[in-house]
Amino acid sequence: MTASNVLAIAPASNAPILSKARKGLISFLKTKDAKVGEFLKGYADALCAAFNTEHTKWFDLKGKLGKEVKVERAAFVEDMKAAGYEQGTIDVYWGRVKDASGRIKAPTNKVSAPKDIDSEILKGLQTMLNKIYAAEDNDATIQASQVKGYLLDAFSAMGGNVMELG
Repeated sequence: MTASNVLAIAPASNAPILSKARKGLISFLKTKDAKVGEFLKGYADALCAAFNTEHTKWFDLKGKLGKEVKVERAAFVEDMKAAGYEQGTIDVYWGRVKDASGRIKAPTNKVSAPKDIDSEILKGLQTMLNKIYAAEDNDATIQASQVKGYLLDAFSAMGGNVMELG
């Protein structure tokens, strides 16, 4: 079976097309081929052809039409489990099928800055050194005191101010 075989869409009433597209995707997942996206899109197109209404995508359907989608989802889960996939993986692929069908994910309201790994490492070194100093101030004997010099050198080399520690 090739990706082009799955991409051919039949009328919505043709349930065998859904089964063929679903089984084609699942069998192709095992190959780890770069064309998995084509099979995801093929299955997504089959779902769209079978269930989309004039104003609603299949993954947003409720009521009687939504029940039909749930039946297809159950078949997808059953086939994926038969192929040896766990529920987490099944859910991820179902989400990818929805995305390939045109689902638009709601944007998150989180503001995130780009991660600066060096800054995170520097902060981690500062935390470690401060813990060593605190333990030493309480007269604790800790193994980390033996490597404190190396940590100080690394902290300083990465731009940390040793005088601000402790």
